[in-house]
Order: sequence, then structure tokens, then C-alpha cells
Amino acid sequence: MKAPELSTLCYIEKDGKYLMLHRVVKEKDVNKGKWIGVGGHFEEGESPEECVLREVKEETGYTLTSFHYRGQLTFICGDEMEYISVFTADGFTGEPIACDEGVLEWIPKEEIRKLNLWEGDKLFLQLLSEDHPFFSMKLVYSEDGELRQVAVDGKPLEFFDVIDENGEKTGKVKERSLAHREGTLHATVHIWVRRKRQDGSFDLLLQKRSSTKDSYAGCFDISAAGHVDAGEPATDHYRQAALRELSEELGIRAEAEQLHYMGKRRVHHISGKDHSFIDEELSYVFIYEEPVNESELNLQVSEVEAVCWTEYRELRKAVAVNSIKHCIYMEELDMLQEASGEEETGQKAEASKHDIPIQETASEEEKRKEVRIRTATKADAPALLNIYAPYVENTSITFEYIVPSPEEFADRIRHTLTRYPYLVAELDGEPAGYAYASAFKSRAAYDWSVETSIYVSRDLRSSGVGSLLYEKLEEYLTAQHVCNVCACITYPNPPSIAFHEKHGYKTVAHFHASGYKQDAWHDMIWMEKTLCPHTIPPRPFIPFPEL
Repeated sequence: MKAPELSTLCYIEKDGKYLMLHRVVKEKDVNKGKWIGVGGHFEEGESPEECVLREVKEETGYTLTSFHYRGQLTFICGDEMEYISVFTADGFTGEPIACDEGVLEWIPKEEIRKLNLWEGDKLFLQLLSEDHPFFSMKLVYSEDGELRQVAVDGKPLEFFDVIDENGEKTGKVKERSLAHREGTLHATVHIWVRRKRQDGSFDLLLQKRSSTKDSYAGCFDISAAGHVDAGEPATDHYRQAALRELSEELGIRAEAEQLHYMGKRRVHHISGKDHSFIDEELSYVFIYEEPVNESELNLQVSEVEAVCWTEYRELRKAVAVNSIKHCIYMEELDMLQEASGEEETGQKAEASKHDIPIQETASEEEKRKEVRIRTATKADAPALLNIYAPYVENTSITFEYIVPSPEEFADRIRHTLTRYPYLVAELDGEPAGYAYASAFKSRAAYDWSVETSIYVSRDLRSSGVGSLLYEKLEEYLTAQHVCNVCACITYPNPPSIAFHEKHGYKTVAHFHASGYKQDAWHDMIWMEKTLCPHTIPPRPFIPFPEL
């Protein structure tokens, strides 16, 4: 490795923008084509402060009047090594000049990540935006410019292998926070600890997530779960990663042959105040059935607050009606039930049978072609009521207590159609689901905002029917010049939240203990999507019958 060089890097701020340098001039430039801050190498006898003042003046024409030493980078790429002093500046004088290193441009801070940056720059720019105390960051790149290692203040950061939809490694890796911020597909493992009961049913060991977790804090979850680290072997469906998570989270020392692979499931989840946490996962699901005494477990306190055994059927009911705070997907409970049935018959299914994609399969796409979307009529009331009734009787998805009569339901359809769309999805000539819009608020100023509702037959969830209904509903609402569509969702409800996120909705409000049903208090959230520009004045609202 060559002797390390010393340099400075400065991000000058103005009006919510950084002055960025697009390095496009020099042919032999390690930064060729990248966007970086301004700065350069030390001259003999210079301090970091003297160097940054001189380099900024030479490259931009500005004289810094207020600047701050924010951190130190150790940059390694191939056999090149550089120690870089990082500054920000919020005061300067002078007139701009052309830069012989590239093109200077003021870029809004929120747009910086869209530029061609070094991967590591995204990490320390995040520290700068969070006003992180003085930091030391080590960035190690391969010769082809792929980020391979990161340490902040001496602590290594976690990396994931980037995978394709089949679970195959692409040869690329991604730092954990960047993977979640950019929605990079990576692998996780889910392990269900199960014990059989004499009545033929079984119990599942649930963990209660730590209250300090960034996502789903305090919720009941899978027995153990975690990410697959970069470099962990992909052979045998990431079994070694599953063994590691069992040991780390619960203190269970298992053997490879004691884990039974059930299949994999595609996960999509968006969260965070600014919706910056985008979780794209391919989860490999296992069962562990060796004897476990929960009182003797060694819990990882940063991850797991407590554990408890729950009978499968009771858990399934609780998840269906959201009577507990959880982040458990019904699809995995289905996998557990099917696996139990296979054991009883002595038949072992192929793993691919249990692979559950988030996107529609070819056969599902064919089903979509058979679906017909039309406007509802009062005559549809009995059929649509058959779809709606189980949601009233068995879930907290709707806060309605009593199933309405066919006459009342028909009147609801009639009333909605005087102003908004009310749509039915037919599959093979039979109603499979319905969706409609209603007034968000009754005052005239709310004319351009609506609330949406959708119900699909329980046996047709994930069939594509819901997506077709929403697509057609939004088409009509757009033609009505509706600007905002909102959905009120009982929380937690991961499938509904994921469905709305898939269609561009974002969570904008969370209310606690808002409704009482099924012997429990339930939170609710509002999710929102913008359909049309908010012009001044707005285009006039057009009632649905006038389209």
C-alpha cells in the first residue's frame, strides 16, 4: 500500500443546499464522475484548518468566515490510502469562480443522495445531517469501487449481501443502514420455536420485542429472527444464520439437523417518520422443536424484552383480530399449520411449495385478467355483505359491531354513488371484493379529500383483486379532481399497511387506543396519498354521476 495522503473535504451550506463538485475534468482521478464536497491535499506545514481555507478559496472563490471541523475519514481504495479531515461551513464571502477540478453546483440536501456518490459518503453525510459529534470513520473499498468495510469510532458496521428475487447473491454488498434506506433486497431468517400438545395442536414461543427497537417496539413477534450477514453461506437456506440468531437472541444452542426448513417469504415494509426505512427482505423460515424451558433462556436484552408460550389457534385468532400488538404475518402461521398437517400424514412437502412471493405469480396474473371491475348497484348488497360480515364478526379491521341488514347496506351503496365511486370486483362472475370512497370531512373545504375503504374475500387476499380495485378507484377519483386519498387502518395490521405502501400511501398519523372491540383497545393510523396537484384555485370537484 502506498504511503497515506492528507486532505480536506468541505461541505458549504446555503439555503438548505450543499455546494457540490462534480469531478469530470481530470482523466486520472480516483473521484472521476463522482459528486463530492470541495477541498484538496495538504501543502507542507499546513494544519487542517489552513488547508481547507486555501482549498475552498482556490476551487470556489469563496473565503470561509464560519466553518466547523466535523470528523476524520480513513479512506482506503485498492492500494490508495488517504486521511481526510471533514468540515462544514455556514458562512463565506466573495464571488464564485470556475473550478478546474470539475463543475460546482448548489444541490438541495434532500437531493444529494440521488447523485453519483461514493457509498461511504452517504454514511458520513447522514452523520453531518444528524449533527453527530466529532466522528472517525474508516471506509474500505475494493479496487472496483465497491464499499466493503465501514467502522465508525472504531466500531464496525453491519453489511448485507445484495440478493435477487430468487435469493441468489449478486456479488455486491450493502451497509445495513443504506440497505434499509434504499430498499435493497437482502436475506433474513425467521425461527419458530414449537412444542406439540397432547390434543394435537401446538404452542409457539413468542418474543416481545424490546421497547428500544426502532421498529415494532414492544410488539409480539417470531421466536427469533435476524438478518443474514454478508459472507454467511447461502447453502442449505441460510441454516447457519438461523442457528446464530437462536443463540444470540434466546441463548438456545441448536444443531443444524434440529432446524426444519419450511420455505421462504417475500417481505416489503416501509416505516419511519419520513418513510426512510424501506425493508425489502427474503425471509427463510424454520421450525425448532427441541424441548425449551423459557425460564432458563438467556435473552438478548437489546432485542428481546420477554418470551411466552401461546397456543397456535389462540395466536391465529389474536393476529386475525389484532387483539394483541404484534408484527406477525398470517402467511407464516399458514406455513406452520401446513407443516403440522404434513407431519401428521407423514408427507414432507417440497420447500418451493411454501415460497410466498410478495409479487404476483404468473398464475395470479392470469387470474387478474379474469377479474372484471364495475360500478356497484343496490342489488349487489347481499353478495357484498357476505364479504363484509366476517370482518365485522371476527376482526377489529372494521370498528363496526353489528352486521348491517341487506337493506341498510343497499342504502349505503346508493348514498355513496350520489357523490363517489363504489366498485365491485367480479371473479368468474361472482363478487370477490369491493372498494369505495367517502367524504373525509363534510365541510366544503374538504371537497378534494376522500377516505377509501376496501374489502376482499378472505380467501382471495394476495390474489391481485385488491390492487385492481384500488387502481380503478384512483382512476375515477383522479377524474373527479380529488387531490388527497386517505385510509384509516387498525394498528398493527402489517398486511394492510404493506398493501397501502405498495400503492404509494404513507403513514401520516398514529392514534392510540382509539377503538374498543374484541375485548381489546386498538390503535389506528391514517395513511395518505396525493393523486392530483394542489393548484390554486383547485379544479372543481366533479361528482361521480357527472363523469
